[in-house]
Amino acid sequence: MSLSIELKTMIWHDHLDAGHAEIGSKLPTVADLAAQYKVSMPTIVKAVGMLADEGWVTSRKGSGVYVAKQALAQEEANVNNNENQKKIGYVTADISSTIIYHAMRGIEYAARKSNVALEVACTNFQLEEEERQIVAMRERGVDGVVLFPTTFRNRTREYLSYRFTDYPIVVLDLYEPSMKRPHLLFDNVAAGREMTRYLIDHGHTNIAFLRPDIEPLRSVDDRVIGYREALAEAGIGREQHVLINNMAELSKYHGYERFLDCVHEVLELNPRPTALIGYYDYVVPDVISCLKHYGLSVPGDMTVVGFDNLVQDYRVDWPTTNPDFVRMGEWAAELLIEGIEDGVDAIKDTRIVMPCPLLINRGQTVQSGNGLQTLWPKSKVRVQTREKVVSPVK
Repeated sequence: MSLSIELKTMIWHDHLDAGHAEIGSKLPTVADLAAQYKVSMPTIVKAVGMLADEGWVTSRKGSGVYVAKQALAQEEANVNNNENQKKIGYVTADISSTIIYHAMRGIEYAARKSNVALEVACTNFQLEEEERQIVAMRERGVDGVVLFPTTFRNRTREYLSYRFTDYPIVVLDLYEPSMKRPHLLFDNVAAGREMTRYLIDHGHTNIAFLRPDIEPLRSVDDRVIGYREALAEAGIGREQHVLINNMAELSKYHGYERFLDCVHEVLELNPRPTALIGYYDYVVPDVISCLKHYGLSVPGDMTVVGFDNLVQDYRVDWPTTNPDFVRMGEWAAELLIEGIEDGVDAIKDTRIVMPCPLLINRGQTVQSGNGLQTLWPKSKVRVQTREKVVSPVK
């Protein structure tokens, strides 16, 4: 799917969906939208043009872009025709995130297949807002929620462990055991292990793992476990960890000196690493930039790898992983619909672990030594944690 098409959907959800705008109201300027979604203005113009072609907005020369009557009239007609239709919600931290948006595509696809309506809410990484949005959706008659949780949580008093216990909620990716909910996540232990094995197979024995300087993240912690396992397996006892600025993607504008210091710390390690593992892809371009600042080339002097296949238009390529967040969203919505139809108890102990294949060159996956899947399975692998039974789900 092209970036313009993805942006069209994102603008629709953020600015045109029912309750967000009134007929004739003005949308933000092209410049403001470009800043919001961190893309170029020509890309926004193309996305807005698609919305105009579909009748959602109208452009007034010299004035701006406005919500068209056809858009909200059609939305009201859909509501009136589907009063008895089941509804599911998607509550997420930041809808503009590539990962979160891809999951939404899968959720929307599953909802459409099952003739279920979909509501979307963004929490802007605020835990209290996340809880409030779930309450609001339940009060509006939404039958259940897929939750892509915010990372900043109260782990000593996780509200999901004691609130909404009779309400179907399925958690995506950033799951913590204290949530006590059915969930889907990627096998990040295997991803960290396979990425480290790949580096070892290519002659690297001094490998540093760049970790975020914030509270622990489950996905990052799992990758570190895999990293350690691969080092131990190869008889390499040396672990090298460096805390790195979590605001990596903004570091050129906020704290670039701090980021340079982090990379300088890497280069001062003895022995100096020959390979760096970034905790996810957004950190890698800034790492490469800092290495070049210190006169090193990538991958000539230093190999850098990442995770999640997030940056696809950078001038330098690097090994990463290729998790299918669209499929994760689809399966989460299917599981949620099952819980709505059969009751919360039918899905409460469900844990679905999905493969996370390596992507050495963009558009190409590799088969790992232990058979890590590079193609998505036709059926889920559901782990019933209470019974500790692994079984395929048709």
